[in-house]
Amino acid sequence: MKTLRLRLLVTIGASFALFWALSSVWTLVDLRDEFRDALDERLAASARMVAALIADSPHLSVQPGSRGASPIPYLVRTDNVACEIRLLRGGIVGRTENSPDRLGLVSPGYRTRVIDGVTWRSYTIEHNGMRITTADKTERRQQLFRNIAFATFVPFLVAMAATLIALWFAVRHGLRPLERIRVALEAREPGALH
Repeated sequence: MKTLRLRLLVTIGASFALFWALSSVWTLVDLRDEFRDALDERLAASARMVAALIADSPHLSVQPGSRGASPIPYLVRTDNVACEIRLLRGGIVGRTENSPDRLGLVSPGYRTRVIDGVTWRSYTIEHNGMRITTADKTERRQQLFRNIAFATFVPFLVAMAATLIALWFAVRHGLRPLERIRVALEAREPGALH
């Protein structure tokens, strides 16, 4: 009887564990892609917002024939998204304090690159004679993803453990009538058929 109970527990438990593991891996892969896309869209939205602010502020726009405004050392103090505004002719109009050198020296679109030993994910647009680049550190992205993955996996682990415990109780309870029959048959004499 213990062998039957053990076989049932192992077979059904392994099936549940495999199901939960595959489900959580699938969720994690999908979550990683959605997370990356959301952070990339945030970079693009930030760059478009800066471009719109510059277009709406005539004193920040580059006038035809002008050399551009004198460099502004830092636009804003931030530890999150870095931003650099460059003239297409090469001069820096402004940047955030956390912006690395050479951040805006790229063609438009998304890029992942290493600057001074730090890996950055950036988005660049060109608008009204300026190149606007927004970026964040991939290390920060990875840390955020690890935190989200951990918060996502804890419920999966709890649910899997609860399922296996419930399975153990269900198999034990479900096989109780067979256990009683086994005990009754064991108590009889070998020749007693009634």
